[in-house]
Amino acid sequence: HYLACEAHPWTTEDLHRLHQDGPFARWLPALCAQWPLPIRGWHRIHLLGGRVCLTLMWGDAEAQLAQLSAPFNAWFLDGFA
Repeated sequence: HYLACEAHPWTTEDLHRLHQDGPFARWLPALCAQWPLPIRGWHRIHLLGGRVCLTLMWGDAEAQLAQLSAPFNAWFLDGFA
């Protein structure tokens, strides 16, 4: 289960452009078929027969993460100045 918080989510066009030739290209059609519109809030995608669950939180990270009640195993910060 992977959680991601994004204030400015990618579009399906962005996903295709960035990953069409990469190691995840074979999963791109399934991901894009479920990719949510850029509407603030939580969105869930299930891939690979439910073995992979993506929770995508569109909006301000502080507001979105404040709603979590589960512990984290890891935290990856990808900030841009």
